[in-house]
Amino acid sequence: MPAQVSASSSGSSGSAGSAGSAGTSGSAGAATSTATTARPRITIDMTNAQINVLYDQYNQCMARNGWSKQTNVGDQVAQTKAQNACVAEDPLPPWQLDASNPKAGDFVHAVVQCLRDKGVQYVEQNSAQGGIESFSFGGPNNDSTSIRLGMQYTPDCEKQVAARGIGN
Repeated sequence: MPAQVSASSSGSSGSAGSAGSAGTSGSAGAATSTATTARPRITIDMTNAQINVLYDQYNQCMARNGWSKQTNVGDQVAQTKAQNACVAEDPLPPWQLDASNPKAGDFVHAVVQCLRDKGVQYVEQNSAQGGIESFSFGGPNNDSTSIRLGMQYTPDCEKQVAARGIGN
């Protein structure tokens, strides 16, 4: 399976209940909220440290509500109960990658084109999964050069595409 990217290599994505992918995440500065919820939002230019703070808060909420990666991995009932209690603290993906954004597909397409322009041979846009638009590197044979270059250039391509207003 190719390496999947769902947000910028400056950050990491994934919550207590999700399996991580070779992910990237991140946009401008501190987390923001949507008009309808108080949930934090990851942005394209966030650092790993900034994203980790958001997920640390979410994971602390999960623990306060009876679920922990270390102690309850197989307990779906406890996990679901904690997830329901902590929905307001579960970080949203960057708006440019959020499947609820009708322009997110355009953003991912433009990032894929930018990566191809930078020499990433095996990169493709994926169908939205888990509320996130994404792309993957490596092709069917997990080409290591495409994965390495893709991870290297993704943050720059995401920032360049966002600066052009695509996906906003």
